Amino acid sequence: MTRRFERFATTGPKAEAALTTYLRDRRRQMGGDTLTPDSTVEELLTDWLAHADDGSRRPQTIGDYRSAVEGHISKGIGSVRIREATVGTLDRYLRGIEGDGIRKRVRTVLMLAFAYAARLDLVEVNPVRDTSTVRARSNGVEVPTIEDVHRYRAAIEEWCGGNRMGPRRGAGLLEVVDVVLGTGLRPGEVLALRLVDVDLEGARLTVAGTVVGNQRQPTPKTRKGHRTVKLPAFVVDALGRRLDDPVVELTGLVFPSGTGTVRSRANLDRQLREARPADLEHITLRALRRLAATTVDHALGVEAASRQLGHSGTAVTERHYIDRPDVGPEVADVLGTLAPRIGVVTG
Repeated sequence: MTRRFERFATTGPKAEAALTTYLRDRRRQMGGDTLTPDSTVEELLTDWLAHADDGSRRPQTIGDYRSAVEGHISKGIGSVRIREATVGTLDRYLRGIEGDGIRKRVRTVLMLAFAYAARLDLVEVNPVRDTSTVRARSNGVEVPTIEDVHRYRAAIEEWCGGNRMGPRRGAGLLEVVDVVLGTGLRPGEVLALRLVDVDLEGARLTVAGTVVGNQRQPTPKTRKGHRTVKLPAFVVDALGRRLDDPVVELTGLVFPSGTGTVRSRANLDRQLREARPADLEHITLRALRRLAATTVDHALGVEAASRQLGHSGTAVTERHYIDRPDVGPEVADVLGTLAPRIGVVTG
């Protein structure tokens, strides 16, 4: 269908420019029901988030998106209009964010949101694409010593049940530490364990879910996360102690909360911080996973460590979890030919 449009101005070129601008903005407005180029970035993000949860993304992914929007983007450039969000504006905003991890997450969210805006014809090109990429700076993988881990575990054990009033605090906390240390499981995977996932006689357990917030998700974080792992004796003992708890039998969860619901990661981390000595702040559950991964790598190789941790490939395992110095090629014999000759006289 052909339509006629007119715009007027004091001169012909100005009228032509006004008509061109109107046609451009009109075409962009046709893409969405409520958004226009004059809508704010915050309005764009709200609309995009409403469509982002289409079932193809995991709940924790959507949660990470919302966290980036509410914690950073809305406060930073939420009031900027879509048409004002140029490459330069977005790049200056991103450069002002402290922390490579947060900056990378915010850039990812903006990239997806403005890709959505491009599909609605609100922008001609995605302006985030030409902003500076965030290059991770690696200072190596820090793995705690076994001595520090043993001191950390002893402090957790002493803290549990050490309160004088109220219910015994820290139920299952020491056992969570033992399971992470002896299996390399993610904390969310440990909290999601059910009675049916544990086989003490066979000394193994199956990872069949994870905890996001205070909800148990019936699938692990990754496809390779669904796995069965063998258990060392001290982990079998730890799980055996948990299975003696009547609340476990009642709920079917190995590590339920004090009220019999799914135990949240936030509550778990809070208790561990309270129980941890000040000089062992570098010991976290992720640090225990690194120690487990490094131990497996040294004995059985990186492929075994990656499978144990439930990674989709060895790249993440090598980059973030294994403390392994690079080893040069076997060149000793080759370089040996350069050895100085004894008794050679010059001149």
